[in-house]
Amino acid sequence: MMETVPEDMGLKQALFARFEANCPAPTILATNTSDLPPLEIFKRVKNSSRVIMAHWFNPPHLMPTVEVARLPDTDPKNWNLAVQVIQKAGKQAIKAAKPVQGLIVNRIAAAILREALDLVEQGVADAKDIDDAIKGSLAFRNVCVGFIKAMDLGGLDALAIDKIAGR
Repeated sequence: MMETVPEDMGLKQALFARFEANCPAPTILATNTSDLPPLEIFKRVKNSSRVIMAHWFNPPHLMPTVEVARLPDTDPKNWNLAVQVIQKAGKQAIKAAKPVQGLIVNRIAAAILREALDLVEQGVADAKDIDDAIKGSLAFRNVCVGFIKAMDLGGLDALAIDKIAGR
């Protein structure tokens, strides 16, 4: 059972309590959210062995990726079954072994957005130039090989991320 209701914690908690009361025990209960604290969403569920996060991206009929996160009490069989169902739907299941707020993609996107906005605020470039720079380089390259593989191809010894990030 998958919910996709608005990002309202009370609504989600009530819905999952209702799902648990009305769905047979083997039913996996999944939330599509990545923005709310995952452990809070399932706070009213008594049998947390059957809960997962399955974060689909919009528009779901075009986006190939679904993040699938297990919670501390999620039965590994349920997590694996959810991954299999997502794969059978023709999607690439990205497995997150821990339920962090924002999951994988939205956390990375938030970091990039923070930096882009900081560059605009500092007057380094305007929003259009930053968007064009990302579309013509970072986004283009990383859609082909991914962030970490791109770093590896460039040579990890040549990378100066800590210096650029001011760490």
